[in-house]
Amino acid sequence: MIEINKNKTEQAWQSLYHRLETDGLLAVKQGNSFQLRRILYRYVAAIFLLIVAGYGIYQLKNTPLYTSTQFISTTNSEPGLLVTTLQDGSIIYLAGNTTLQYPEQFEVTKREVILSGDALFEVEGNPEQPFLIDTENVTIEVTGTAFTVKNSIPSQFELAVKTGEVKVTLKKDGSYQYVKAGEKATLASAELTVQPTSGLNSLTIHNHQFRFKDETLKNVARVLNLHWPENQIILDPAIADRQITVTFTDHQPELMTELICLALNLNYTKQQDRLFISAP
Repeated sequence: MIEINKNKTEQAWQSLYHRLETDGLLAVKQGNSFQLRRILYRYVAAIFLLIVAGYGIYQLKNTPLYTSTQFISTTNSEPGLLVTTLQDGSIIYLAGNTTLQYPEQFEVTKREVILSGDALFEVEGNPEQPFLIDTENVTIEVTGTAFTVKNSIPSQFELAVKTGEVKVTLKKDGSYQYVKAGEKATLASAELTVQPTSGLNSLTIHNHQFRFKDETLKNVARVLNLHWPENQIILDPAIADRQITVTFTDHQPELMTELICLALNLNYTKQQDRLFISAP
């Protein structure tokens, strides 16, 4: 690259020198020609380097930061909900024919994901690191809340908030709406509207088959404990990072615990309302 720039600078000097000589602007003694050439060479080189530096700064400012981040893509191509736990602890329930793209490690200033399809989000709270969801027509911003997104048909976008508050921004004109718990935002005729809702009418996990794919036991136990608190699953720390792929169709905590133990050759014991899982 240095050699290329040097050649380009030399070509620029030759062109300028030839023009000055043709126009009779090099009225100097022969002995001073080398000195003039050196001065002009430095002048042209300085201009060229300034142009190159300016272009480099422009490119840096106009290149999205996330292009240097490796995004993971998870797709649920089967019926039921695919449960995915992100690096920050947020839990995403993906409906069928839904794809979520997310970085293995979030940036310090934001948590950004890309959604295509329908999903239920349970976002870990962090005001210093807002959670951003990019869809085809809108951008969703939260700091910590639970809500559903219906985005299978982008022109029929719908978002219903269970807890907290969500900001929805329309990409085409930058207009936005804040949606609170008990409200839903819909996209109709290219405009966002907010109205009350009776609750989460879809994507509720209690009446659906749902799956875990290559999830650690600690993430699986955390999800089950959140939604079935009547029987808390307690893991031996030695097995917490073991991975499992499993589908649950009967939401009974003890039965799900049995399935986990069968899949990974583990044991469990029950003490009152707690289920203890450990290695044999």
